[in-house]
Amino acid sequence: MSRLFALLLVIVLLSASTLPAVAQATDPAPIDLVTWNIGLDDADLETVGIRLAAFDGVDLWGLQEVNSRAAPA
Repeated sequence: MSRLFALLLVIVLLSASTLPAVAQATDPAPIDLVTWNIGLDDADLETVGIRLAAFDGVDLWGLQEVNSRAAPA
């Protein structure tokens, strides 16, 4: 029985040593965020797509739909 326990202990220890390390904190890095209203009735989606594609280095896009300029924020 002790041989089986020793084998099990070795397996557990080897398994634990192969687990990924806990993520280490790093210095925060800035991100580029762009928002765009694509919901106007007269918006040409092809033009909007071309303009969005022209941006470089955007990390996060926020596309929203606001149908009226008088709509509450």
